[in-house]
This record gives sequence, structure tokens and C-alpha cells, in this order.
Amino acid sequence: MSLQIAKLNDHVRAAEGYIALRMFREAASELAGLPPELKIGKEVLALSLTIYEELEKWDLAQTVALTLALGTQEPRFALSWARATKRLGNTELARAILIDLLTKPGHCEFLDHSLYYELARCECELGHLAAAEEALECAFRLDPLTDWMQRALDDKALAPLWDSMIEPLRIDP
Repeated sequence: MSLQIAKLNDHVRAAEGYIALRMFREAASELAGLPPELKIGKEVLALSLTIYEELEKWDLAQTVALTLALGTQEPRFALSWARATKRLGNTELARAILIDLLTKPGHCEFLDHSLYYELARCECELGHLAAAEEALECAFRLDPLTDWMQRALDDKALAPLWDSMIEPLRIDP
């Protein structure tokens, strides 16, 4: 194994450890120690994306997610691209990314619930409440083990839907 590959592996393992400990700045410092030619590999970019998302550096997250989405065609990176795009204020584009991803043949089923949840957030922000409710119901159906109701009731982006979500749960005296 070359010295450069060994250095990459050491830095990647250290960054993964820091991420597991939720020490994102330390993880970023670890990756910063890599030579530029090693920072462009998928593994390093994916770690960088995680770090940028956790540190809410949405401009960097958007750039890296787009690079990974286009380079790998992996739906998880397109989802990250949509999330970062929305956080940067372009909800229409984020919505379009999610709809495109959901209509592509062969998209990953394990991501469907997250895609629909993010789509519900976009639709809600855009004032499309019926579409937001429909997307949220899809997330609920596709992943019944997650407490989507509690998550949605804690999510301020979905506040316009709270009354309609709680109404079926109310018990009349």
C-alpha cells in the first residue's frame, strides 16, 4: 500500500471516529490535513458532506452534495442536495429535485419516506398544504416504525399542518 493511501486511510478513519463522537470540527480538521488530490474522492466528499450538514454550512453542503449526486447517481446525495438547497432559500428548486428523484425509475425505496417528508416540508413552505398533507401521509405509510407524527409536530416547517394532524386525535367530551 502506498504512503498516500495509508495517509488517506488514517485521516478517513480518524474523521469517521470524530463524526461518530459528534465532534464535527475535529473531523473537518482531520480531512483538511489531506493533500488536495485526495480530498476529491467519493469517501472523503461524503464525510465532508456529513460534516457540513451537521455544522449547517449549507453552501458547502449544497456544492458537495450536488457534486456527489451528479457523480454517483446515488439518491441519498440528491436528497442532501435538496435539503441544502432548501436551507439556502430555494424551496422551489428543492421541491423539483425531490419530485425528480421520486419519479426516477430505480430510486432507493429505503429513502422514500425521507424524500416524502422533505417534500412535505417544501410543499408546506410554498403554501401547497394539500400536497404537503399527501406527501406526509406517504412518509407515514412507508415507514410506520418511525414516529413521524411526533417528528412532524416538532417540526416548525410543518406548523401549518398541525391542526389538521391533531384533529383526528381529539376526543370530544
